[in-house]
Amino acid sequence: EQVLINLCELNKIEWVIAVPHNIIGPRQKYDDPFRNVVSIMINRMLQKKSPIIYGDGEQTRDYVYVLDVVDALIKSSESEENLFLNIGTGVETSVNELVSILSEKISWDGEAEYKPKREGELLRSVLNNQRAKDEIAWEPAHTLDTGLDGLIDWFKNKG
Repeated sequence: EQVLINLCELNKIEWVIAVPHNIIGPRQKYDDPFRNVVSIMINRMLQKKSPIIYGDGEQTRDYVYVLDVVDALIKSSESEENLFLNIGTGVETSVNELVSILSEKISWDGEAEYKPKREGELLRSVLNNQRAKDEIAWEPAHTLDTGLDGLIDWFKNKG
């Protein structure tokens, strides 16, 4: 990020750095054990397998829907100001809460499988998106609930 800022300032070019976290949405990879926890869990539950939770499941994330990220990127590309923007919902959801929500949506009645926590894992992540609201008039249009519905529908109909 700093290299980009330096190059842009040197060449008198406006810059925007938009930082989305924990993007969810259709076509997301679900076979990588280190990314895309939501897709991995949905895929496992639909196969009647237990979702895997590393640690106690109280670690939190801010899940943002892919169409909201695209909207933020389009709006930020129209800015003539130098901006650093967090692209998230500002809503914190624990992994345990996520499993509970998905279980209800998928009608899955199993138990999650808990494994030892991963070394170095961030325990809490929630973004302050106020600057994106103020500078580019962006707000997420999708809640976690509606984003999960879109992702679950895609899983059920892919193939």
